[in-house]
Amino acid sequence: MSDEGATSRQMALLVAVHQMPGASQSQVAQAIGLDLNTCSDLVARTTAKGYLVRRRSETDRRTFCLDLTEIGREVMAASVAVAPRYQARLAERLDKGEREQLTALLRKMLGFDE
Repeated sequence: MSDEGATSRQMALLVAVHQMPGASQSQVAQAIGLDLNTCSDLVARTTAKGYLVRRRSETDRRTFCLDLTEIGREVMAASVAVAPRYQARLAERLDKGEREQLTALLRKMLGFDE
């Protein structure tokens, strides 16, 4: 999705961490709809690219908290800028009513309408 080589899952992770700086891996996993093991693997790969840093929680040493690096913020911002074009390409076979219906169903499925 980005020119930097970030996958769509990594972008979801970066956006979630941007919205919840310092959140635990389990909080981020829940926010993006992944189980903890899958999220841990995703965090490891995204950290290896230099987009995230993991640090131990000050209140619970068993917990890792996540923050974006400067490069992670840049990659996220660049990807967010191209997201409308990406979404338009994905939905180009749908007419306006179908796109609106899809958006409404996805918002409902993800709990954004609550």
